[in-house]
Amino acid sequence: MTRPGEALASTACMIRRVVAQTGIIMRAMLAVSFASGFVLVFMLLLPLVVIVQIRHWLRLSRQRYLRSPSELRIAVIGGGWTGLACSSRLLSLGVDVSAFEQLDNVGGTWHRSRLYNGLSLHSPIWNSSFPGFPYSQDQKELDQRVPGEAVEEYCRRFAAAKELRKHYCFSSRVTAVDQVAAGAVLWIQETTSGRVRTEGPFDLVIVTAVTTQPKMPRLPGSAEFRGEQLHSSAVDRTYLEQVCAAGKKVVVVGGSKSACDLVLGFTKASVPLCWVMRRPYVFFKYEHFFHDRTLL
Repeated sequence: MTRPGEALASTACMIRRVVAQTGIIMRAMLAVSFASGFVLVFMLLLPLVVIVQIRHWLRLSRQRYLRSPSELRIAVIGGGWTGLACSSRLLSLGVDVSAFEQLDNVGGTWHRSRLYNGLSLHSPIWNSSFPGFPYSQDQKELDQRVPGEAVEEYCRRFAAAKELRKHYCFSSRVTAVDQVAAGAVLWIQETTSGRVRTEGPFDLVIVTAVTTQPKMPRLPGSAEFRGEQLHSSAVDRTYLEQVCAAGKKVVVVGGSKSACDLVLGFTKASVPLCWVMRRPYVFFKYEHFFHDRTLL
């Protein structure tokens, strides 16, 4: 004969199983609904995307040069990812290109002097490779988020393969651009000697170096704060080791990519950390869905 307590426990156990199974079914139904909605939206937008792309191709096929590319002289400021891509494309069209970079080599944001601790691509390298110049022939390697040092080396390989270095003036900081009758004239300061010179005139100036100057937020009370205040670009491996050795407490302000990289680095090093951001963000690991090219 079943005791009242045993019957009650059995009933509670059965209810828990039913609730658990109901939860699983509900989650499955939500996943199916989400997938169905995504497919529906994709199918509705696909014809529009195809029409827009066809119009784009037709417009490109009707374009004609107002001037021959060989008659143009263009200046490219910056030796990073965008600067290298622009220089390579313009040279392939026959344009006379002069490029300027304030550092001693190509790389831009990925130059070794600017790599903060933990910097890596936030997307797979196959999605960020230069056109016609893949990072690697290994598919598994192409699906990885490569570290900053590897990205810098890739930029250097691309510059060497496309013979871009002979078109670059390194250690040359562009300080001003003057418009004259014949075009644009650049004022350039050599970072090694301090000597100032001019280059030009140019028919067009392309500025790609837009992330070279760190921006520090002005926070109330920051002037009275006795601790260190650093931009993310200044937190290299050496500084991380100093923080660990001194047992310092760290506050990371912001929820951008650089903040995420630093938080991961500090967490792995077991540094006491407080993460402050303006609004809550949802972070999710999407590599399993979007880093595999076979799903696209």
